[in-house]
Amino acid sequence: MKRTITITGLVLVVSYLGLCYPSFHVETYRDQFVKAGELRSPLSSIAVHVTRPNYLTLFGKTYRGVQGVQPFYLEVPALDSVLFVTGEDDQTFHLVNLKTRKHLGVGGLKTSFGGHIPYDDFVESASANQVVVATRYQDAKKSFFLNFRSGKVERIVYEKYENQKTNRSVYIDGKRVN
Repeated sequence: MKRTITITGLVLVVSYLGLCYPSFHVETYRDQFVKAGELRSPLSSIAVHVTRPNYLTLFGKTYRGVQGVQPFYLEVPALDSVLFVTGEDDQTFHLVNLKTRKHLGVGGLKTSFGGHIPYDDFVESASANQVVVATRYQDAKKSFFLNFRSGKVERIVYEKYENQKTNRSVYIDGKRVN
């Protein structure tokens, strides 16, 4: 009986801490534009296996659930911008111009991109209408053609390198077209 009361009390205290105390920012990275790090809560301090989401603050706006590792963004010099990804199941690609502070987004999809920023995820090319980002694998590459004006992923190209040839698959609206 005493053990049940103790366990119940512990569950109530942990629940109270997790629900009543907001997360706080633990800054792990800073440069002239960005502050970034982990969001921690009292519950995440007790439960070491709880995922600690990342945040990124740019021009006073904080984005939660940022993918990758520090610095959590990719530079897009051709557009004087930075690109970063938020979310897991419902991802958003963010493009923020460092001169004008204008924010553009492409969202509402789940991709494999963002978790390896800045190592295996990179910007392949950029123009006024389109940014192409890619993930490099040992024997493949997956490219995402992002149209920030329309707010959509125009296409995804998966290139698999086998036996000194490249097998290419193209997807539009989630459907393979070749």
